[in-house]
Amino acid sequence: MRNLLSRFSRTTLIVAGVAAVAVFAFGIYWFGPQRLFTSATADEALPGARPSGSPGVTSTAGPSAAATDDPTSEPETGLVTVAEGAFRSLAHETTGTARIVTDPDGVTYLRIEDLDSLAGPDLRVYLSSESVDADDAAFGDDSLVADLGALRANKGNLTYEIGADVDLDAVKTVAIWCRRFTVGFGVAGLEAVG
Repeated sequence: MRNLLSRFSRTTLIVAGVAAVAVFAFGIYWFGPQRLFTSATADEALPGARPSGSPGVTSTAGPSAAATDDPTSEPETGLVTVAEGAFRSLAHETTGTARIVTDPDGVTYLRIEDLDSLAGPDLRVYLSSESVDADDAAFGDDSLVADLGALRANKGNLTYEIGADVDLDAVKTVAIWCRRFTVGFGVAGLEAVG
């Protein structure tokens, strides 16, 4: 009887240990706490601009296009800024600027510059119909005009092409949104330029 209880106790301990490891592994995957200590920096060039280094994710950040005196036009690239705004923090401190630019062929891009935000799981770049002053929870799926895809880096300069089917007249803000936990990291109001 004692031997049977001893075996039962060992089996219970093994099953409990395996379950604890599985729960811990799932927690690491789902919550992504390692992202609090990791960071990715990008320095993506604007279309037609000369990159300041190699394109893609790098270890240094900086503007990739030359500054000009006219904030709405970049003569070297032919890009025209149609709207812009600064990020404000939501659930996590986020700074930087967002601009919507068009190229000479009529292709529209979202340009995020000097971004500095916390990394997180399942972060997306959303174009939203909500005002920048809306409640923090308002920038999710209910106000979604377009999902431009995953946030490729939490620091630096990023460029996203905006599809021709997106109604830019409906877009009031750009949000960095954690889809997994339905929480906004930061939002930038887009004001028309010119």
